[in-house]
Amino acid sequence: MLATSWFDWLGRVDQAVWLTAVPCFSVAAVVVTAFIVHGWRRVRQSESRTALVGMMLQRGMSAADIERVMQACSDSAGEDYEDEPDVRIVALMKENEYEGDDIERILDVARVNGRIDVAAVRVVETLVEQGAKVGEIEGILEARRTHPAPKIAV
Repeated sequence: MLATSWFDWLGRVDQAVWLTAVPCFSVAAVVVTAFIVHGWRRVRQSESRTALVGMMLQRGMSAADIERVMQACSDSAGEDYEDEPDVRIVALMKENEYEGDDIERILDVARVNGRIDVAAVRVVETLVEQGAKVGEIEGILEARRTHPAPKIAV
């Protein structure tokens, strides 16, 4: 009986009300979701940054080294730490016990027009996993910058 009266009421509501209410509720839902996602992303970025600093402290880096690395991470994108290639490179190089100054040098060479692309991250990951020296990594990144890979039309 309740369901029947509910559907009767819905049938009596004017079409203009529906054409106004549905878009308004949809926009409100999108805005609320965007605020929630933005807040969640900031929390995750803060957690990632805290974990990175904790890892650097465990490795025995000085406060000046940590500050330089974090500054290098934030140069190109403000507070984006979680999804930035800089953070991936820093974390990988610290895991493999590279020094803070060396990491900063690699980040500087890897940046092209203020950004580090995914291919450069893969190059660094491969070389670091093979135990390459900083000079070798710099040389390869520099050669990649001066001789970019040809683009293939698909």
